[in-house]
Amino acid sequence: MVSVADANREAALWSLRSDLRIAFYRMVAAQERARLVTSGIDQVQQLAQVLRRREEEGEGSRYDRLRSERELAELRTDLTAARSLVAAAAARVAAFLPEGAEVHEVRGELPVTIASPALENLVRRAQAARADYLAEQKNLTRYQLEEQAARRLRIPEPQVAGGVKRADVVAAAGPNFVSNEAKTGFAFTVSVPLLVFNKGQYEVARYRAEQEQASARTALLARQIQAEIMGARDVLAIRQDALAAYVREMESTGNELTRITDVAYQEGEIGILELLDSFRVNRASSLRRLDLEASVKEAFIELERAVGEELSKEVRP
Repeated sequence: MVSVADANREAALWSLRSDLRIAFYRMVAAQERARLVTSGIDQVQQLAQVLRRREEEGEGSRYDRLRSERELAELRTDLTAARSLVAAAAARVAAFLPEGAEVHEVRGELPVTIASPALENLVRRAQAARADYLAEQKNLTRYQLEEQAARRLRIPEPQVAGGVKRADVVAAAGPNFVSNEAKTGFAFTVSVPLLVFNKGQYEVARYRAEQEQASARTALLARQIQAEIMGARDVLAIRQDALAAYVREMESTGNELTRITDVAYQEGEIGILELLDSFRVNRASSLRRLDLEASVKEAFIELERAVGEELSKEVRP
């Protein structure tokens, strides 16, 4: 029973630790989102300053300057929303810490650097590491021991007792034959219970039924573990493939698109709208990549939750 309680405690701690890691990396993603928006603000702010000088010198249009300032105002609103996400994520992380603790900033890496092991290996590791699965196995062992103890009730157990006893006895000599005399002696008793009604048959039947239930729960949990691992592994593979494909697409077209837009604007072939649209597209691409990396990280943590142990040696929060 103590071993079962310890295993249940370990299962609860592992679930809480997985929740903490998800909250931690969500804050990492929120901070990175705020950083990307801040970088976009700096980029547009530099452009607005250039356009303002050109307007003052009579070489630029008022429209271009106003349009850049409007874009800057939109980005500052986005930054406020991003910072609110950081604050909400910090509150979730602080909920796992001692009372009074405050979280202002965290540091971590979102990219997953290892590949998922084979399904058979993951299932084997889960059956050796999952605390809830081990608890059911220990429950089965417990009920087997309880049944053995119940079977012993069918065997009468004699009870032996001994000690010193003091009693008054009738004197056999002397002037008064009816007087009592106090004497001390050793008393020894043996008692054997007769098992007429309770021979342990009810306890044996009870714990045998408990064993069957524990065996059924263990088999069901084994199937559930396999299904959880399969689902988490498939989700991780899909998200990893989507991230890899998106990164390849960005590397092949993103840099070239930015270079063409900059050159075209400098030569007067495109206007401010096209340039700001290029900035917006690049920023949206970076944010989309961030979302994909965060989703891959969460899927990897969920896979580790299903396995019951860490699959990598990276630093944990």
